[in-house]
Formats: sequence, structure tokens, C-alpha cells
Amino acid sequence: MRPLVFHLADGQMEASFLAFFGQSGFAHKLGCAPFDFDPEEDILRVPEHKDPQVFGWAHENLRPFLRSHERAVVVLDRQFPGTPPGGAEEIRQTIKRRLVRAGWREDRCEIVVIQPMLEAWLWTDSPHVEAALGHRRPPSLRSKMQQQGLWPEGLDKPPDLKGATATAAAWGGIVCDAALFTTVFASPRSLSGCKEPGFLLLRDTLRRWFPPEGAQA
Repeated sequence: MRPLVFHLADGQMEASFLAFFGQSGFAHKLGCAPFDFDPEEDILRVPEHKDPQVFGWAHENLRPFLRSHERAVVVLDRQFPGTPPGGAEEIRQTIKRRLVRAGWREDRCEIVVIQPMLEAWLWTDSPHVEAALGHRRPPSLRSKMQQQGLWPEGLDKPPDLKGATATAAAWGGIVCDAALFTTVFASPRSLSGCKEPGFLLLRDTLRRWFPPEGAQA
């Protein structure tokens, strides 16, 4: 059986995962052991299903993969039309409960809810992100955005993630599409500064499922 299938909610997410897990060094960045990843077999995205549909139908979409994959990770944004009042935790628990009912073992499936959206993984104070957005130092992109009131001092990320991405891309003459996410997630940047809860859950889950050499499973 294949080790893991990712069920993703949109094209930008798919581009990001393909770029990141397509690198030979992805395991080193995450602190887990390497595992086999084949984009043709290990990525599920239903084109007409965005975050609300993944929330409602991930268990059915993943049902055929019970026969081909040992583990499953569902990834979606917290912020979507019809987000349940309990937010990220309610989304996680609802999808996991449905997956278990559909036949997935509870310890072999996980739900990653990005808070509030994928751009939270894109934005780090990194020259690799700046280069992808067409920016050249000096000054740093963060400094320029602070001067414009788009990234207040003391915050890890701009408060308006989509707006900041669109603005920075426009400054650099870059189209804000899936290709931008491919460039950023294929870059050699470190993810050690990403503190978004969904990313940390994904990292810790992969470390548990695929422990590095010398660690206990």
C-alpha cells in the first residue's frame, strides 16, 4: 500500500504540496523520515470541491483510498462560507468522526485546518518569499510593507494575508496564482519560523507517522 494520501481543497494548495513534497529534502525540513511520494497517486483534489465541499464530503472522497493507502491527511482552510461556529476544532473533529465511520483508523488519519488560509504558510520574513514576489533588497519587503501600514511591527505576518499577497505581487509585477505558491514552496527557505497551528499539526503528525532514524514510533 502507499504510505499517505493528501486530500486538498484547491489548486493553490495542490501546487504548494506538489512543489514541497516533490523536493528531495522535504523530510529534512519537516524533521521526519523520508517516505515515498508520487503526485499522481498521493494527491486527491476534486476540482469542483473547495473548502466547504471538502468539509462535507472528504470522507466519501477518500473512501476508495482505503484500499490503496495506509494513511490520509485532509487539508483545508478554516475560513470558508459556512464555517461552523466552533471554528478549526469543530472542523477537525467533524471530518475525523466521519472518516472513522467510513473505515479509517483514528490514528491513521488527520485533518489539518489552516488558520485562516494557505497564505499563512506562504508569509515568512524570508528572501526566498521576497524573490518569488519579485522584490529585491534593500529594503526588505517587510520594511516596505510596514511603511505602507500593511504589516504592523510586532506581527509575524500581515493581518490581511490575501490583500498583502496581492499587493506585494503587484509591486513585483508577479501574477498572484498557483505558480507563485509553486515557486515559494519549491524554494530552499526554512519553515522553522512557521507557527501556524495547522502547519505544526501536519509537521508533528508526519514526525509521529514517519519518525526519523533513532526516534521511537
